[in-house]
Amino acid sequence: MSINTVLKSERLDAALEYARAGLPVLPLRRKIPLTKHGVKDATRDEAQITEWWTRWPDANIGLATGQVSGWLVLDVDIKNGKRGDESLRALIEEHGPLPKTRHNVTATGGSHYVLRIMPGQKVKSRNGVREGLDLLSDGKYFVAPPSTIDGVAYRWTESCEAAPCPPWVAALGER
Repeated sequence: MSINTVLKSERLDAALEYARAGLPVLPLRRKIPLTKHGVKDATRDEAQITEWWTRWPDANIGLATGQVSGWLVLDVDIKNGKRGDESLRALIEEHGPLPKTRHNVTATGGSHYVLRIMPGQKVKSRNGVREGLDLLSDGKYFVAPPSTIDGVAYRWTESCEAAPCPPWVAALGER
């Protein structure tokens, strides 16, 4: 078995595991959906996921955010001069630390902090909540491990359960 076959099998296996954990999955070319309706096509259906990764075996994995998954992602960008890490540091100084939560490092060195949307909590998606910081909720998705871009892998650095979204993070979508 070649390394490419192993990597492709790993992506299908990971996509199926995400779906079994209750997370809607969609195939991506780099960061762009391969399906006609994008994130609206995200599914937990194992037959559909297997069909997609059979058709596009090297597809990256997108995970839908918002009420459909119960997850909110605080996306921290540091590429192209963005200083999302500094913006997040300033928010933490103002509001206190983020709870220990599921976290991944992106292919460009940024971060995805995955938080659980609590019952009754409304969190809007919003780009640019601060420089280099986006909130990904309803109608959005993020690239998940073991996806790669330009040969660099996304990787989980904290694979614990997603912590409840702190109210101050949810409020960022309102500003």
